[in-house]
Amino acid sequence: NMYGKYKGNDIDSLSTSNGDESDRIIWFTQMAEIMNYSGVNSMLMGAGVSGVIRQLLPYTKETNININIVGERASGKSTICHFILSMFGNPSKLEGSFTDTRNSAELIRVKKPVLPYILDERMLRTEEGNTKSEQLNIIMDIFREYEGKVKERLGKQYEKMSGARTCGPIISSSVRSMMNAIYDYDDLGQFRRFIEFKVKAADLFKNKAIAEDTELIANSSYGFGVEALINYMLT
Repeated sequence: NMYGKYKGNDIDSLSTSNGDESDRIIWFTQMAEIMNYSGVNSMLMGAGVSGVIRQLLPYTKETNININIVGERASGKSTICHFILSMFGNPSKLEGSFTDTRNSAELIRVKKPVLPYILDERMLRTEEGNTKSEQLNIIMDIFREYEGKVKERLGKQYEKMSGARTCGPIISSSVRSMMNAIYDYDDLGQFRRFIEFKVKAADLFKNKAIAEDTELIANSSYGFGVEALINYMLT
């Protein structure tokens, strides 16, 4: 058997909810239901674990995954993101925030290099209005996130992190479309470095009750998915 060891002080965020077999069954039953219901869900779940696979591939900055899910409020986009995180651990502790600075987001990603960085309400990071300044900010984020490399910095505190790379995808959500915000900007290659899904509630969940159940399960029965994936890959 092969075992890994994690020594970070946030180990509780990457643990299972309680290790109870009934929790495991509940989580996998819900996963099967939402993946069988929607191809979008299946694609997003696959993207969520892509960092585990990508770390095994020869490094190239052209193979990262950067996805934005755009939809109205209560369309289920935050819920599916929380469920993706629940594959690895407690989503409430693993989720990023639009208040994270770009530097802190880089460090968060490289400390957990195979985990997806999930960012809710992504467009709140940028200025209001479709201005050139906002467009440039969004495009620079796309390039920076897609490369998955921490900026080279001087200073003892950056010795271990400077220039380090991450394999994990970026999966964000927003009410306002990223694509619409930058569609008339010069094509610098940004349009092949991110994917945007436009969703309605019915695209992700059959009804409101299933969406609510998924949110509840994500936050109460978590951390089982990644073990199953690793076992599948190794056996």
